[in-house]
Amino acid sequence: MKRIDFDYLIWLVLALPGLLIAWRALSADAPLDFTKLSYRTAEWSAYLFILCLCATPLCQLCRGKLGSRFLVRKRRYIGVAAFVYGVLHTLCYIIHVGGLWVALSRLSWPTVWTGLVVLALLIPVAWTSRDASVRRLGTRWKRVQQLVYPAAVLTFIHWAIQFRGLVVWEAALWFSPLLLLSVFRLARPRLRARARP
Repeated sequence: MKRIDFDYLIWLVLALPGLLIAWRALSADAPLDFTKLSYRTAEWSAYLFILCLCATPLCQLCRGKLGSRFLVRKRRYIGVAAFVYGVLHTLCYIIHVGGLWVALSRLSWPTVWTGLVVLALLIPVAWTSRDASVRRLGTRWKRVQQLVYPAAVLTFIHWAIQFRGLVVWEAALWFSPLLLLSVFRLARPRLRARARP
């Protein structure tokens, strides 16, 4: 029972940014600004996505200390939350531009098709994040989850080319910890091999 209640607490924490975004939007005197809602949900989707991908290399770097092991155990929760914020971002964008057909007419735009491909890649990842899917898919489960890597690259591109590239440094700043930790993760086996007598 304690485990279930604790899981609900984690979901509540992950939902707090969305609740804050909704409260600010609904309490404002002006009509709903779906442009701003689209940006805010996109930001939180990217933040949580980066945190999810940083979990394993951070745990390796910290050797399971400083809460990194807990982060690894709950990374699926974080990843699903990132996906949900991504869906909300997509819905807000569609409303902002005037409907689904208008959004589809812009598929040739790099900012649109990169975001759409990211969402498509993360659908099977989020769907198979349940324990039942892990048991049912076996070794194939990891192959599905590896879709997060091309999704991460496209997320960076999607973020960096907003406003004609004016936010590329912001995207690079947020993705730099993930890049450094990924380099460490790839180099770790060689470092351990050299450290052996």
